[in-house]
Amino acid sequence: MSFGLSIHAEKISQQFATGLMPIRDLSFICAPGEFIALLGPSGCGKSTLLRMIAGLRKPSSGTLAVGQEQGASEKRVSYVFQEAYLLPWRKVLENVTLPLELLGASRVEREFKARTVLERVGLIDFESYYPSELSGGMKMRVSLARSLVTEPQLLLLDEPFAALDEVTRLKLDQELRDLWLEAKMTVVFVTHSISEAAFLADRIVMLSKKTSGIAQELTNPLPRERSFATRADSRFTELTQQLFSQFQELEA
Repeated sequence: MSFGLSIHAEKISQQFATGLMPIRDLSFICAPGEFIALLGPSGCGKSTLLRMIAGLRKPSSGTLAVGQEQGASEKRVSYVFQEAYLLPWRKVLENVTLPLELLGASRVEREFKARTVLERVGLIDFESYYPSELSGGMKMRVSLARSLVTEPQLLLLDEPFAALDEVTRLKLDQELRDLWLEAKMTVVFVTHSISEAAFLADRIVMLSKKTSGIAQELTNPLPRERSFATRADSRFTELTQQLFSQFQELEA
């Protein structure tokens, strides 16, 4: 049985006080343990949809259920923003333990779990550093570790690697994919990068600014195990070309 949570959206809409409606009558299903990328041009409602899934915004209409097969007390959801948002006065270890502190975990438990996830993201040797002493990529790794320390069943990411250099971004894409395979959680990843969506996700949901809904859904033909060599695979090239063509139509 999968560890992740399911997502069921039925004709959901989101209308702001200004009258803007970035999401209109959108329906989709995410299976437990699935990795979905939300792809589309700026302003198409990707982040708005992610916030609704997280429970940070309620749909103006329609129904949205997360983990309906499980009790509310069993749901563990983590959200990774575009910026790391680390507390500058706390060291790396203390930043990662914060969610467990808020949950009332003992110091022994939270430090053990924090060191476990820091090991997984390659930062165990930096637990005593302050955020100001870290590079942008390292800060994002800390943010990712903090999101994983509660062992989430649903991980939501809003363009977390967009501001990083290309090499660092490729490395973090690989690490995230590997962590997902290990943890078996559900992941919804917002991006406007076609190659990132093609590498990371098992299913790509492309949103349209014109219709405020889903323009296309594509199942990724790539193998489950992926590496840097995957980007040279002809299937990867074909998928990115297909997505690029669709992207151009959305922005035309």
